[in-house]
Amino acid sequence: MGEESNEDGFSVDDEWSGIQERLEKVPYQMKLEIKEVLQQLAFPETTMMSPPPRKVPTKGAMKKVDIARSRGKNTSTSRIPSS
Repeated sequence: MGEESNEDGFSVDDEWSGIQERLEKVPYQMKLEIKEVLQQLAFPETTMMSPPPRKVPTKGAMKKVDIARSRGKNTSTSRIPSS
């Protein structure tokens, strides 16, 4: 990457002060969310603090009943006896 001429004047002091001021005023739950975002920025290789937003598929195939339900089919096992 090429060097830019304005790197010497680059600063996030104003933004950091704003974050610290906001942390003093917001509810605890919001503090946790801000901390999580900051952690993701600072340490992107670490895992998230909160659980995933949806159920993560686990290994193994779907059961036939689950497949039939997902396709909208009737899952009853009644059969017509032969004559």
